[in-house]
Amino acid sequence: MVNNLIKIKILLVEDDENIAHTLIDYFQTLDFLIHWSSNGVAGLKSIKTFVPDVIVCDLMMPVMNGEEFYKTLKKNDSFNSIPFLIISADSSIDSKLKQLRLGANDYIIKPFKFEELVYKIKNLLDYKDTILLDKKQIKFNKLNLNLKTFENHLDEFLLENIMSNFDISLLAEHLNMSNSTLDKTIRKKFRVNISTYVRQFRLEYAISLMNKGFESITEIAFQSGFSSASYFSTSFKKYKSKTPKEYIKTIKVK
Repeated sequence: MVNNLIKIKILLVEDDENIAHTLIDYFQTLDFLIHWSSNGVAGLKSIKTFVPDVIVCDLMMPVMNGEEFYKTLKKNDSFNSIPFLIISADSSIDSKLKQLRLGANDYIIKPFKFEELVYKIKNLLDYKDTILLDKKQIKFNKLNLNLKTFENHLDEFLLENIMSNFDISLLAEHLNMSNSTLDKTIRKKFRVNISTYVRQFRLEYAISLMNKGFESITEIAFQSGFSSASYFSTSFKKYKSKTPKEYIKTIKVK
């Protein structure tokens, strides 16, 4: 059994009443605070008054499904950093990879063991806490970033949206700039275009995961926001002149 999971707030979005009530009963035995919504629309209403530590959401639901619910939340700065865990009866790899590519933090296939779900929730929250603590420690050797207002806002947005396939216009809006002004500013400061800057940021983030002990190339790729492990590996080799596996080996011998 998992210990020390006291008063964690969970928003459960699930249209199956039997599954929902079973999960509610189980979570309550662990002293979780849990709120249930039966679909994405109801979830959007609930989250305004019940801001959770983590969201557990079914994928296939009427009115608004889990994917639509997640995409809506990602557009809201108040809620887009809440860990989001998908549960689904769809066991296809395409469905799983699609949700992970969109930015979901995890994907669990029904039926699952409740204890597995609890451990995944705990690990997500522990990981989020670690990232927040380490935020200022991430180094970008090649980019040689300075601690200035523009860079801070830029990197903060990229870090908070590291697993999302966001549109550049969203980044520009966050920085109160037009797309063209953002592009000119990044080119002037870093001698690269926006897409290259974002890709290098993701690669440096991947390196920080490797330094923390992550070894699965697929996991590192998705955690760093790459659309596929193969694209990540190709980009990494161009960036560091080593494959990810070769780089991990150099870390181990240090």
